[in-house]
Amino acid sequence: MLNKSLIDDIEKAKQTRVDMQYYVAREFSAREVKNNAESARKFVLDLEKEAMNLTADKVSFIRDQLKKMKN
Repeated sequence: MLNKSLIDDIEKAKQTRVDMQYYVAREFSAREVKNNAESARKFVLDLEKEAMNLTADKVSFIRDQLKKMKN
């Protein structure tokens, strides 16, 4: 399954997107932009790795977890 670090990255990326979409009151340094780009690249690679390791059992488990969250 997704490791804690990847889940944290997803949550942070979501918050960053919201902040940039609605609160564009500050400028970002070149270093911040570079760090965000590197983080995005790592994030995509980690997701691709997880996707390659999916099995039917893992998909069923994830679906069950999502159904529980929905209820």
